Amino acid sequence: VTVVDADGLLKAFVRDDGTGPHTIDLSKKKAFTAVTQKNLSGEVAKQWGNMPPPAIDGIVTLAGGVPIKAGNEVIAAIGVSGAPAGSPAGVNDEVCANAGIAKIAAKLK
Repeated sequence: VTVVDADGLLKAFVRDDGTGPHTIDLSKKKAFTAVTQKNLSGEVAKQWGNMPPPAIDGIVTLAGGVPIKAGNEVIAAIGVSGAPAGSPAGVNDEVCANAGIAKIAAKLK
């Protein structure tokens, strides 16, 4: 799990035992995508459809990145990678990200 601020810079990171080493970079890219695109990383993937993603360093087109908002303003984002497999890929990552945001929702008003 990676949390980035509104500028896409690392604020917090935690990795559980047993997750693959790729989840470190992937969770950060999901969070970076969500904060810079101001949208779910999975929705960004849908918007780009079958075209190759733009060559923007740090962007990934997989579900699991969720913007964190205070009112309507995106103030940060969370990216999750390595949640137990779901179909399609990343669905459970997004569920976990939203659960984390729900825990702090009262502080975001």
